[in-house]
Amino acid sequence: MNYPVWDITTIGGGSLIASIAILHVLISHFAVGGGFFLWITDRRAARASDQQLADFVRKHVRFFLLLTMVAGGMTGVGIWFVISLVQPSATSSLIHTFVFAWAIEWVFFLVEIVALLVYHYRFDALTERDRLRVSFIYLLSAWLSLAVINGMLSFMLTPGMWVETHSIWDGFFNPTYPASLAYRSCMAMTLAGLFGYITALRNHDNAFRLRLVAYCSKWLVVPIVGLVPSALWYYSSVPEETRTTSFALNPQTTPFVGLLFVSSTLIFLAGILMMRRWPLGVQRLITAFLVVIGVSWIGSFEYVREISRKPFVISGIMYDSAIRMDQLPELDRDGILRHAGWSSLKMVTKGHRAEAGREIFRLECQCCHTIHGIRNDIALRVQRFSYPGLLTQLSSQGNAQNFMPPFIGTQEEKEALAYYLTTVVNGGAVDDTSQATFRNQSLLH
Repeated sequence: MNYPVWDITTIGGGSLIASIAILHVLISHFAVGGGFFLWITDRRAARASDQQLADFVRKHVRFFLLLTMVAGGMTGVGIWFVISLVQPSATSSLIHTFVFAWAIEWVFFLVEIVALLVYHYRFDALTERDRLRVSFIYLLSAWLSLAVINGMLSFMLTPGMWVETHSIWDGFFNPTYPASLAYRSCMAMTLAGLFGYITALRNHDNAFRLRLVAYCSKWLVVPIVGLVPSALWYYSSVPEETRTTSFALNPQTTPFVGLLFVSSTLIFLAGILMMRRWPLGVQRLITAFLVVIGVSWIGSFEYVREISRKPFVISGIMYDSAIRMDQLPELDRDGILRHAGWSSLKMVTKGHRAEAGREIFRLECQCCHTIHGIRNDIALRVQRFSYPGLLTQLSSQGNAQNFMPPFIGTQEEKEALAYYLTTVVNGGAVDDTSQATFRNQSLLH
């Protein structure tokens, strides 16, 4: 409402965010789990005076630095850029609500960067004790960075008492915060082992390589002890109404829940499989398969988390369309066009019904739907409806299908949207008789 709509009707804003966010979440969780991996492995090498293992850590940290700091930093900036264009109101709300928490997270991230650079470039110059201290500083700052960001992410699903108190602490330590943090920490540990394979398989000593692969496999298998309970805890922490809407009513959720279960199982089984003494070619093939499954695992989890709060971008506070709940009475009374700062039209007129409908689609629908696009194509959704059928659908929206928001605006604006979808999107025709008939029926009811 307060910002211009980024008009990307074919790809869709959600798909664009996902294309960057999934990669960044994968890398950032590896950055956290990798901190534990580096510290524990280096500590193990120091205690056993195992120079081979210490050399492995030195090689792994270079790969770790390039992936987490370079690729992770670029995708992190990319996320901020894209969400500021696709969801500027929600981004602004999160920044202003948690400005102090963001400042803390940036401090942790700075310490994380410095510690990793020191650990990598001074690896041989530092004593074993100092090197372990530096790696532990990295581990702690990376995990604390996750702990802070988790507060903002879980807030979007379950704001909790913040709705009433507007206290940063009530918003941060919300109902799903501890379960989400536990689950993400276990995911991070698993990814550390998965990416550990990549460095381990480059070792030319066959016996040592097999030993490293078996060690990395434990990082895929052992976290399941915490992963399953934390997943159940996470699910039970979500309000029952939200669970019903997301997992029972919304048909888009089911395939991604299935993908999450399948990918989790495959990662666990592949970890067990890699403990066997396979030839190098087979190990590389399984590792490549695991990287693909890892992306699917993270992607399906993030998709389920995102769709669980539909039709909101911040549950109970702001719809995906960036319209706040407290704005509904005013917008229903005056019309959405009148209050849209960047709309070229301020009211519906007979000669500009299609143009007005296009503006209303941008303001209310385009956040989730594309037009002849790759995901949630509105043309496919409405092709079976006639003009009166679309009006009925818009009038009942938000009730039976409460994973979609109610139509917001005046009766004239609702008719303009239905007119646009029928004539421009579907290529149909609307006569004045059908419009008048529906309007009279609406008045009678």
